[in-house]
Amino acid sequence: MHKHEPAYLMDLASRVLGSQAKAAEWLRQPRVQLGGRTPLAALATPEGARRVEELLRQIDDDARLGSKAGQGGAEASEADLAQARLAVHALLEEMAVRAHLYAVEPKEGRWAVIVECATASGWQRTELGAGPELLAAGGGDAAARAALIAHWRPRLLACKKG
Repeated sequence: MHKHEPAYLMDLASRVLGSQAKAAEWLRQPRVQLGGRTPLAALATPEGARRVEELLRQIDDDARLGSKAGQGGAEASEADLAQARLAVHALLEEMAVRAHLYAVEPKEGRWAVIVECATASGWQRTELGAGPELLAAGGGDAAARAALIAHWRPRLLACKKG
């Protein structure tokens, strides 16, 4: 089976998202990364199928990166949220991402980081994930900071730098 065939991508979605039901729901939801199209609609073209696979691989990568240090399902405190926001701000500055907006929120024992940044052709919205290494990076852990930058930088390549 070719890796961009719909059946392959649906199987990949089931594996990455944990069930066929979750995959079916994900495939029917419009995605900013696909220009507002649903993954199912994007599968109609080879470029769209490639982009759907890329999104699924990013989700899988984010899940694996976060599971290495798992947060144990604990709820985030206001202090943790404030520290996470400061860490994201510092990481974006270190990566020289300019003209950006971002939001940080706890989500299922992890951190959801949404970055909107200016690109040469407009604005890009990117959803990044992090586990407890985000708080460690904010607390000065150089290894955690380097791991997050290595994971996030490729996803923010189109953002204007300054």
